[in-house]
Amino acid sequence: QQITAKVTPWDESLNAEWVSSDNMIASVEYDGLTATVTAAEGCLGGEAIISLYVEGIEVGYVVIGVYFPISTEQDIIDINNSDQALTCWYLMTNDIRLENVYEYSLVTRNENEAWAKAFSGVFDGNGYTISNFRMGEVADAGTTANGTWNMGIIGYNTGVVRNLRVETANYNNGSSAHVFNIRSSGGAIAARNGGTIENCMAVVDMVNPE
Repeated sequence: QQITAKVTPWDESLNAEWVSSDNMIASVEYDGLTATVTAAEGCLGGEAIISLYVEGIEVGYVVIGVYFPISTEQDIIDINNSDQALTCWYLMTNDIRLENVYEYSLVTRNENEAWAKAFSGVFDGNGYTISNFRMGEVADAGTTANGTWNMGIIGYNTGVVRNLRVETANYNNGSSAHVFNIRSSGGAIAARNGGTIENCMAVVDMVNPE
């Protein structure tokens, strides 16, 4: 990530130095008032402080967000890869259209227990959309007597979800072709929320023939 400071008045003969003691930052390379920041390998994400010194005196600082990029459907699924991954910071870099049908939440999928794990990191949609989310949809209602567990992009959230738009696929509740049955609870963004959801929108297209 590149950052640039504006210092007025400024003399090119002055010595400017960017410094960070944050363990999330591997390096800060700078040329005058412009710095390029590289995150440390294995960093979980978060907010890091980069300070600007001029002639050895701190004149200001910048707070930057350090995120893992999310650009594909698989990137979302991979958040389930470890308990540590459920605590990281994520930032969407484009719109994502889901191609698969899910019987469980994409993040914190709980196949046997309702609230086995929670997402406690930050998921920033960055103003982008996750579309074509088929929430608990199955081909045959007769095969899902117990329904599906806690459907949402995130099953159980204790972290922060922000700046995200979610659009579900069209549902026909009662049609043999597209039937959904939520066993515990459901919500397009989070089935259960114990954290913060801000600046988000869910668009649910549902038709009930009865």
